[in-house]
Amino acid sequence: MKKIVLFLAAALFIAAALPAEAFAASKTSGAFGPLSWKLDKKGTLTISGEGAMPDTAKGEHSPWYSQRKQIKKAVVKEGVTSIGDWAFDGCGKLKAAALPEGLERIGAYGFAECGALTELKIPEGVTEIGDGAFILSGLESAEIPGSVKTVGESAFKWCEELRSLTVREGVEIIGDEAFNGCTLLRYATIPESVTRIGSLAFNECESLKKVTLPESLTDIGDLAFYGCEALADEEHYVIVNGILFDFYGDGGSVTIPDGVTKIGYQAFEFWEDLTRVTIPTSVTVVGDMAFHACSCLREIRYAGTAEQWDAVDIGEDAIPEKVEILFEG
Repeated sequence: MKKIVLFLAAALFIAAALPAEAFAASKTSGAFGPLSWKLDKKGTLTISGEGAMPDTAKGEHSPWYSQRKQIKKAVVKEGVTSIGDWAFDGCGKLKAAALPEGLERIGAYGFAECGALTELKIPEGVTEIGDGAFILSGLESAEIPGSVKTVGESAFKWCEELRSLTVREGVEIIGDEAFNGCTLLRYATIPESVTRIGSLAFNECESLKKVTLPESLTDIGDLAFYGCEALADEEHYVIVNGILFDFYGDGGSVTIPDGVTKIGYQAFEFWEDLTRVTIPTSVTVVGDMAFHACSCLREIRYAGTAEQWDAVDIGEDAIPEKVEILFEG
């Protein structure tokens, strides 16, 4: 009898010392705020109820997190109005997710690192796609409905399988780094309703061959199309809506095409072979660090007069001090 008591006491002591997660592994159903959830033996997670899914903070987890490696499909029933922050974070085997009509929000990092998730329909009526919502997911296509007003920062960042992107009329803001690192993305059409594309929004989308933007769109962030080599024209410039973002030529003497209005942030940075640049009068802005660290650059020829050059907005560290400015106007 004494041995049994000692065994039970030891077991209770060990149980008390273990973290709660140790007992969560077998939990396959429960409540989450106003909602309920259940994971069946086939790997289908069903979430139902009325109202918003609670958000969890970074480092915290939704109640099904301990079972994330078993989740293959998620079914969110009608009545659920939001996908909470970090809801399906790290569900690496999640292949399909059904979202209901009436959904209003996809929270920050809601589907982050869902590498097996190749397709997902975002319902019309969703107004917000949170920061990092699909970062590092396996999505191959994305359609942003017009009800969405803001695509959050890094929302689709590093979706390296993303090939197709459709942004519907009604979307207003594409956040910083929204599609950064989507290396297989080839085409993007941005509707008239978009008023801002954030910094690094399409950075390193190296396969992007064509992007169509409304002419009225002028608020385009620094490096928005930097590293998009497939966008380069025959003269090796990446120019979008009058902004020169990048250059893939050989250096030496280069002539900025007429019609360029802005030489973007870091557009020629570290081009050590660049010796001379000719700038047309259409240029009104030379961005920060545009020619930074161009150690061999000795001369800039400006097509206008000194007075016109004085009106050009020259950014911080844009032109090395040793460079001589010559005027041809």
